[in-house]
Amino acid sequence: AITKALVIERSPAVFWLVEHYLKKKEEERKMFMALVI
Repeated sequence: AITKALVIERSPAVFWLVEHYLKKKEEERKMFMALVI
């Protein structure tokens, strides 16, 4: 499984963009993170 830390380490820009985009969409962000982790 891909860990959150691994995603941040390999693609911090992409991770930041996703976090920024879903910043006000907590439920969507949780689902996204669940898929990533």
